[in-house]
Amino acid sequence: MKSSTLKFTERNWPFPFRELVDKGRWKQSDLAARAELQPSAISQYLNGSRTPGAWEIYRLAKALGTTVEYLLTGEAADEEGRYIVAEAAPPDTSEIRAKLAVIKQALAEAEAALKKI
Repeated sequence: MKSSTLKFTERNWPFPFRELVDKGRWKQSDLAARAELQPSAISQYLNGSRTPGAWEIYRLAKALGTTVEYLLTGEAADEEGRYIVAEAAPPDTSEIRAKLAVIKQALAEAEAALKKI
């Protein structure tokens, strides 16, 4: 399976990643450790000089206690089906939503492959 990297624009990344980090008052080193990433990567994601790949987004979402969908779009439904919207939404999330579907499929395939091991 080939790994894909999402392409973000300044308009939609690192939103709402930055918001979640700020609200949680995360230290970059603590978030990096929890997400099993390098602190320098967290810094670069926050300042927009680097964009995370699918697995990094997944790890960040888990570490921040949110979903991949929310991390990418600022919108998500919780387990009870309630719709959650970030305080400020990115201008256009249609491209991200399409790529989110690809990520979800890749994650499902990876989980299935891991179960076979």
